[in-house]
Amino acid sequence: MLSNKEVGKVYENMLKSSWMKMEVKVVLKLSRRDILFLNQVIEKGLASEEAKQFIPAEAVGSIRELAGEIMVKAELTDIKDTPDPKV
Repeated sequence: MLSNKEVGKVYENMLKSSWMKMEVKVVLKLSRRDILFLNQVIEKGLASEEAKQFIPAEAVGSIRELAGEIMVKAELTDIKDTPDPKV
């Protein structure tokens, strides 16, 4: 198994590749419930100290924008500002 340092080097090399900057189209079919959970995972993940160490600021903005777009498409923008769902 790779150490954290080795995994970090692999990711660093992958992220430097020009093909990683290419835009791709992704089609998802998720329930509104799963979209709400996904949004919470994204927001909490981006807020974590661990994520701040390896996710560039411009990527954080893009990921947050994507999460917002998903919430808009699912018509869940009013729910976004409510407390975390407990299941």
